[in-house]
Formats: sequence, C-alpha cells, structure tokens
Amino acid sequence: MKKKDIKSIIMEKVTFIDQPEKLFAEQLEQSLHWEKTDLSKAAEFAQQALETARLLASLELQKQALTRLGILQQKQKLYEDAIKSHLQLLKICHSLQEDNSVLTVYKSLGIDYWNLKNYKMSLEYFQKYHLLAQELRDQDSEINALNLLGNVYWALCENKNSLESFLKLIELTGAKDVKSSTDSCYRNEIFQATNNIGNIYADLCDYQKALEYFLQALAMSPVFSDKEAEAKILNNIALLYESLNSQDDAKRYHLKALAIRTEIADKMGIAHSLNNIGLIYKHENDLELALQYFLESTTLKTEINDLKGAANSMSNIASIYIQTNEPDKALEYIRKSLQNYMDLGNKDGIATTYMLKGEYFQLKYDFRSARKYFKKSLPLVLEIGNKEMIKNNYNDLYQLELQCHNYKQALTYCEKYHSVEVEIFNENSISKIAELKIKFEIEQMEKETEIFRQKNEELADALEKLKLLNENLEQRVETGIAELRKKDSLMIAQSRQATMGQMIGFIAHQWRQPLNIINIIAQNLEDAFKYNELNEESLHRNVTDICNQITLMSQTINDFRNFFKPLSEKTFFSLNEVIPQTIRFVERSFINNNIRINLELAEDCSGEGLPNEFSQVILNLLNNSREAFAEVPDQQDKEVTIRLFKENGKSVITFKDNAGGIPAEILPRIFESYFSTKSSENGTGLGLFMCKTIIEERMNGKITVSNTTRGAKFRLEI
Repeated sequence: MKKKDIKSIIMEKVTFIDQPEKLFAEQLEQSLHWEKTDLSKAAEFAQQALETARLLASLELQKQALTRLGILQQKQKLYEDAIKSHLQLLKICHSLQEDNSVLTVYKSLGIDYWNLKNYKMSLEYFQKYHLLAQELRDQDSEINALNLLGNVYWALCENKNSLESFLKLIELTGAKDVKSSTDSCYRNEIFQATNNIGNIYADLCDYQKALEYFLQALAMSPVFSDKEAEAKILNNIALLYESLNSQDDAKRYHLKALAIRTEIADKMGIAHSLNNIGLIYKHENDLELALQYFLESTTLKTEINDLKGAANSMSNIASIYIQTNEPDKALEYIRKSLQNYMDLGNKDGIATTYMLKGEYFQLKYDFRSARKYFKKSLPLVLEIGNKEMIKNNYNDLYQLELQCHNYKQALTYCEKYHSVEVEIFNENSISKIAELKIKFEIEQMEKETEIFRQKNEELADALEKLKLLNENLEQRVETGIAELRKKDSLMIAQSRQATMGQMIGFIAHQWRQPLNIINIIAQNLEDAFKYNELNEESLHRNVTDICNQITLMSQTINDFRNFFKPLSEKTFFSLNEVIPQTIRFVERSFINNNIRINLELAEDCSGEGLPNEFSQVILNLLNNSREAFAEVPDQQDKEVTIRLFKENGKSVITFKDNAGGIPAEILPRIFESYFSTKSSENGTGLGLFMCKTIIEERMNGKITVSNTTRGAKFRLEI
C-alpha cells in the first residue's frame, strides 16, 4: 500500500473517531493479532501505526510503533530494515532522554549487525550498550553486554579482549547462585561464558585451563537440562583431545555430540560435528571417508547460511585435494572459502586459506607464488596469536625454502618453528630442556654455516691459483699439495654445511614423535592423579617411558653432533654399521615422501678413512635421489636400493634408484667441481665432486655412475 493511500485511510477514520489515539491503539492491536499467523501483515499494521503516530506528531507513539516494527523485522530476518527502524527509534529515545530505552536500542542494533555478520558495527553498538549499562548501574544489562562483547570479539579473532570480557562476566556473577530461582536468569550467561573461555584457552594452546573450564561448563548443563549445550561441551572436549593427539578419545566425544545433535535436529551442530569427524579421519589418513564428511558438512552449512562454517569445511576439502595431488579441484574450494572469509573479515580464516593457496602453488612448482601466499599469511597468524597456526606457517615456509635449496632461510624458519613447537608445551620441564638444547644446536650450526659460505669465492680463487703452480719446482709442489689438501678439507666441510638445513629438518622429524609421546604421558599422569588412579607402579612405568623418550631425543642430538664433528685421523671402520646409522638421519623424510629404502648389506665389510666423511657420501647420494623423485611426483613405486658386498678383496657399494636417471649430455660432467644443473642460488655444485674426492683421494677407492633402464646407479669400490 502506498504512503498516500495510508494517509487517506487514516484521515477517513479520524473523521469518525473522536480520539485519534484510538486508531493508533487499534492498529497496534491488529499488529499483535496477526503476529502469530502472518508476520508480514503484522508488520503492515505496525507501519500504519507509525504513520498515524507521525500525523499525530507524538514521539512517544512513534517510539511504540518503531519498537514493534523493529521486533517484527527481526523475526522476518529483514535485518537491514530492522536497522533503519532501530536508528529512527534511537534518535527518538535520545530526544525523549530515556536512557533505559537507549540502552535497549543499542543492544538491538548490535544484534541486527551481528545477524548480518557485520561484526565491526556490532562491536560498536555492544560497546555502547556496555558503557551505558555501567553508567546506569544496571548489572543485569552489564552482564548481558559482556557476554555479547565476548562473542563479537571472538568472531573478530581478538582473543585477548574476548577472554577479558568473559572473565569479567564470571567475576560479576561470582556471588550468584544459578540453582536458585532468584538468580536462575544468569545460568545461560554463565554457562556460555564458561564454555567460551574454554574455547579461547584451547585456541591459545593452554589445554590445562581449557579442560578446566569445559568440565565446569559440562557440570552446569544438567542444571537446566539443555541438550544443545551438552552437545556443545562434548564437542569442545573432543576438540581438546584432538589437539593433544588423542584421536580415539576425540572421535568418541564427537560421535556423542553428533548423536545428541541429531536427536534434537540441530542442523548447525550436526554440520560442525560432521566437519570435526572428517578432521579425525583425515588425521588417520582415511582421506576418502574424511572427504565424505566434509562435503556433507559444507552442504548443510551452506543450506543454513553459515558462511564461516562453510568456508572452514571448504578449506578442509581443499586440503584433501592437495594431499591427493588434485590441485585444480583444490583451487575451486580455496577460492570459495577465501571469498567467504573475506566477506566476514575473518582473519584466521583468511590466513588459513592463504596457507592453502601457498600449498596449491607449491604443488604446481610455482615457488614464487607459494612463498608470496605463505608470507601474506604470516603477519595475520602472528596478530591472531594462535600458536598452532604460527607453527604451521613457519613449517610451510621452512619446507618451501628447503625445497628451493635456500638453506640459510630454511634454517631461520626451522628455528622459529621449533621455538613455537616447544613453547606450546612450556608447562613441561622436559620440553623446556629440549627447547634450550635445540636452540643451542641450531645457533651453533647457523654460525658455522655462515662462516663456510663466506669462503665460497675464496676457495674458488685458491683452487685456480693452485692449478698455476709450477710442478717442476719441488718446493712449490709440496707447498701446493699441502694447501690443496687444506682446501679439500675446507670444501668437504663446506659441502657438509650446505646440507645442514636438511639435517635440521631431519632433527624435526626425529623429535616430533618422542615429544608427542611425552605430552600424552604427561596428560595421562594428570588424569590418573585427578581420578585417584595413580599408584607407585604406574608412576614408575610412566616416568621410565618419559626417560626412554628423552634418551632417544638425546641420542638423536648426539648422532647429529657426531656427524658434524671434524675428525683428523683415519681409521678402519665397519661399512655395514655406518650405512644404517646414516640412513637413520633421513629415514623419516623418505617415509614422508613415500620412498622405500632397500638394504642388502653383507657382513665384515670395512673401509679406511673418516666415518663421518663416508657418511656424507651416503647422504649426498640419498638426497640426490630424493630430489630426483620430486621431479616425478606421480610415480608410485619410489625406491632406492643399497647393496654392500665383497668383490676381489674390495668392499663394493652399489646405490641404485628408479627416479628416471641422469640426462646423457651431463652424465660425464657430474663429478666436476662447481658443476650443477641447479641455479647458483639453489646449488653449490660440490655434492658429487666431494663424493668423488672423499672416495678416491681420501679413501683410495673409486666411484663411477651409469644409467639403468629406470634410474641412476652409483658404484663405490673401497
């Protein structure tokens, strides 16, 4: 109905009504009457009442009509219209100087903007709501405002402000008895705040405090028999166990939550449970089943217009397609997810999607673009303060620089990765010791690496000068030989430092499992103590297990320290002992890249020389194979075969892979110094040259290379 038609009808009715206010009352009554059956018709009568109030020039009546109209627009989910009505109402309330009414309108506007996912504007009005409640000494409204502020800060990923709001709420309600009829109105506020505090501590990786608050919330849920609330707590406890790598417990609690949510037909909750169960199956490497859960979750979240939840599930789908080497499918979901997060202004979601996009480009071998997106993500995750995301971001950059052979930069990111990883478990004294040890090792290695890299040009010049020595002059020959040997030693050391970034990665792989085991044992001890299940036998057993893991970690550091320790005197050593010891350094990396190492080692095979130099030869050959396999990512049966046997009184090692072989045009030159198929930035050209130097000049042996039908084959005679 047009405005002029409404005015016409009003004036006609006013003619027959002695008191125009009665027409206004009739229109409001009609609005209330139609609310139960037809919201649109109810809103139409509320609009008529507003026009009548304006004709009567009554601010009080306009206030009543706008209040009614705003409520109906909210119920119809016409939030933009509701905002217009509430802004008009706010202006009138200010004119009437009715602070209590202003207080209510601030809250309504905050809720309107919240429903539109405009969290910044929502925050503005909730802050006004909170400040005015404090001025009016309205404690009920202040408690409600703190709960709303905590939620909107959380949506904006401002964890510190969110935590402060919820803790302040708990402080204000501390004297309340939520079981009493007088204070029962606070139950939901306290419950929601307690649960949300647990979520925030979980995000900050303070799992002990997170579990403490989750259990408090779970204990409160029976007070008001809220199935939805109970399911939410069960879900949060499951997520906590997942963070602690206790996947069986996590799955058990997720399934309990899903059963309750299915029972009460909570679509939002069902969607989130499906996504979380998908994450468990992804962790267990059941990618097909994980993908099924993520797709179901995305469909349901899209149906209920949960943009943030849908973006999260789409990110998970993209990560599955990245793992299954289907980058084009991954990119489709990355773009959809990023658009949702951008629309919401969700920083952690944007950061996560940037990391996924970096992984996509890494899969496409577009390393420049991959680095760009990993670095775009880093300032966001640092601002958010989520330690798991920070750790993952540093790990992505470390792996990328390692793949690009930028070892110094890789070493920097590796150190930051380990620093955050150890910090997550900073409550555990064992982890503190581990942090100090690894920092010391990395700092020492970084210093040595920098020193030797600065020698590159100097070494090249020295070698050129040595070639010009006059061999006919005995003294100069002797001097030249002495200097050459010295430079050879430095070049060997330089080559060893060039692989140091990779070695740091191997330490990370070796340490990850013991650290996880120690963390789980510590958590189990805490649970056993809490439930009076701790006795002397179980304490002794768990302490013994922790000590065993520490010994394993210490042995790892000793192994790597021994590898880099300079030796000067040759000795006889067992080849069939050094080869397996060396393979231990890279075993985890090869497993992660699906490369099998086959060993066929005869006994009583020995050589004369320096064991750690021979170990360097084996490492160089293994790493060359691993890089060769990276060029054929679709190959399924990747394997390296190492054989050790006796032949004509010599020890012979053959090293064979099926990575496609070495191009025929460069095969004759691969043992030359400073010859590399890589760029000068990513390769030194010293690896195979050093292998030849160590085997032939320092161990009096011989090394040759040839191509087989499927790959390259190196033969070492000692």
